[in-house]
Parts: sequence; structure tokens; C-alpha cells
Amino acid sequence: MTYVALEAKMGYISCIDCREKMRAAVEYWRTHRAYGSANHLKDRTDLKIKRSNGDIEAGWCLNNPLTSYDAETGCETVRCYNKSQNIGKWCTVASVLELNP
Repeated sequence: MTYVALEAKMGYISCIDCREKMRAAVEYWRTHRAYGSANHLKDRTDLKIKRSNGDIEAGWCLNNPLTSYDAETGCETVRCYNKSQNIGKWCTVASVLELNP
């Protein structure tokens, strides 16, 4: 068994014959699909996000590779975290991409 996202207990179980296919699939997911459209920002620790009060704040990172998608609004969200303040916040991927070109 290999976890893709341990927090959500999401992953793959494979037999010994499929182990390499499973590892390749996990690596592809981590490289191309984790964090949704914000995947290329996954290793940054200086992201800017928009707080609920409208302030733009730096020093954030993406901390959960699973995104949430609301089909009614068409809005994809990703979990962001600020280590120095020890707080997390769900942010729209669109706003994260807009603030971090």
C-alpha cells in the first residue's frame, strides 16, 4: 500500500506484479496533479494569500495535496498554511494563482 495523501488516507494498493505501475502513477500524481492547478507552487514557502478581511499576507505554503471542487460554483480550493502563525486556511486556487504568478 502506498499513500498519495496520508491525511485523507488516499492511495494505492497493488500486488507485487503491479508495484512499479503503482509507483509511477503515484509519482505522476505528485508531479502533475497534487494541489490542482497550483501544483507548480507546492514547494514554495513564501506564498501570498488573501485573508478573509481582504488583506494580502505573505509567508504561506500549500499543505494538503488534495483540492476541493464545488461543482455549483466551479470553485477549486486548496489548503494553505502559515507556519509562523500556526494557522491554516482554505483558499481558492484562482486567488492563489493570481497572487503568486
